[in-house]
Amino acid sequence: MSDSLPIPKFENIRLEHEARRWQYVKDIARRDGLPLSKAAQFYNIDIKVVGADEFAEVVVSEKKEKRSAKYAAIEKFCRDNVGTEVTTQQVADIAGFSYPTAVKYITEHPNDFRRIIRGKFEIRDAGADKKAELSQGKA
Repeated sequence: MSDSLPIPKFENIRLEHEARRWQYVKDIARRDGLPLSKAAQFYNIDIKVVGADEFAEVVVSEKKEKRSAKYAAIEKFCRDNVGTEVTTQQVADIAGFSYPTAVKYITEHPNDFRRIIRGKFEIRDAGADKKAELSQGKA
């Protein structure tokens, strides 16, 4: 029995199956017009099978913007643009919010926004408004 073939290691068998899977994924990617790097990432193909020479693209994972950064962006915009009229969609675009989150932000910050008509608001400066009211009351 010295002529028998050695038992293949599990890693080799796994990579063989992964290579067949990668061929299938490449066919899907070409059919659907997806970049190979995105397809490999989506189907979680082992990097040992994909290899660096298969594609030149590098997948860079985008970091999500934190909520605090979005709030800081809209707060800065409000400070810099007092008296400007904005729509709810503009607030959503400036902050990077979804539309419902922009509506929620506007309703939770009545000192920063004054409603003009439905969906349109004026940016206010609550501190300046309060000072103006006090000066008018004394005069």
